[in-house]
Amino acid sequence: MIDQNSRMELLIKEFPSFQSDFSFLKFAENKVYENYLNFLQFLTQLIILVSIIKYLSETYIVFSILAVIVGALKGTINLITVNKRVLLNTEIETSLVKPMYYYNLLTGVDSQKEITLYSTTQYYKQKWANEREQIDSKKIRLEKMDKFTIWVRKY
Repeated sequence: MIDQNSRMELLIKEFPSFQSDFSFLKFAENKVYENYLNFLQFLTQLIILVSIIKYLSETYIVFSILAVIVGALKGTINLITVNKRVLLNTEIETSLVKPMYYYNLLTGVDSQKEITLYSTTQYYKQKWANEREQIDSKKIRLEKMDKFTIWVRKY
């Protein structure tokens, strides 16, 4: 990511979309290791599943069929929520730029003269609060999806 960023032209870095894209890239870069661990966990679960189904099919075939059905349902639910969680995470990460901008505008030394002169503190404060509320509502939805997914994995 550092090499990719250093090869970009300065003009590209001046666009507001660069900050949101860069924020998302930083977030995604940290997910590589997490995805690797999830893949290893998946392989471990798959090996366990195959060995259990082999054992159950040799002893009780009805239990093995029931185990496959329950596992397929849980896997389908998990797969559906993964895509939604990824999209919601992407929305959250890319929309974090606006409230950071408003907060830096309200608290930065460079902009204090203009904010005082034009009496725009309440305006920018309201914009900042609105953006934070939108992000917080998305985070709550994401947290609910995560809890549901964890509950499905447990049972």
